Amino acid sequence: MKQREYMKNEITFLIQARLASTRLPAKVLKTLYSMSLIEGVYHRIRHENVFILTSTSSSDDDLYQFCLDKGLAVHRGSENNVFSRFYDVIKDLKTPYVARITGDNPFVETDNCQKMIQRMKDEDLDRILNVYLPLGSSFEILTKQSFLKQAQEEMNDFQKEHVTSAYYQNPDLYKCGVFKENFKHLSHLRLTIDEVLDLGLIKKICQFYQKDSHEISMQEIEELYQKNPRLFLMNQKVQQR
Repeated sequence: MKQREYMKNEITFLIQARLASTRLPAKVLKTLYSMSLIEGVYHRIRHENVFILTSTSSSDDDLYQFCLDKGLAVHRGSENNVFSRFYDVIKDLKTPYVARITGDNPFVETDNCQKMIQRMKDEDLDRILNVYLPLGSSFEILTKQSFLKQAQEEMNDFQKEHVTSAYYQNPDLYKCGVFKENFKHLSHLRLTIDEVLDLGLIKKICQFYQKDSHEISMQEIEELYQKNPRLFLMNQKVQQR
């Protein structure tokens, strides 16, 4: 893949990650090929402004130390109030746009990030989400201004845990849009990691290409699916929560 043409002073990527997963504990530290899931997500973005956001809970000490050891920029914040964890970082950012990515999505599709930002500018959007992708490959971009606006309003526990829920819960306050990718025919696939079967599929994809997850494009996922659609059935019965 080529280095992506992002304007480094326009957007910052924040990766939300933790170790206390009930279904697959410490999943972000699981090795997919030659590196861990969280490393793959971090390096897939290929941008100067990338931070991993984890909690101050002792359960995330190993993740924090792992990031330090690997030279991955990391910030720790509230365990339960995830919104405040993001706020502590976003309030000091110089970039007008912020991308939120979850650390259990090895094939997050950010190739069209600059086009998404341009759509936000053209339509004066507060939030945009790319769609027509496999489950686990989408991400969202927010304006810093709209995110900080939320901090001035009273928030319930759900909104504190689900960082961007206020955007789609309050359509009168925030203008949201979507960016349609060209992989609608793959949107039934599951490419996130919640359980062992998910991990198994991602490992097989990496083994097929003999590459780490961040080196595998969505076009290559498409090619593999065309060659071996049965492979992608192995985790289709996993229930999304």
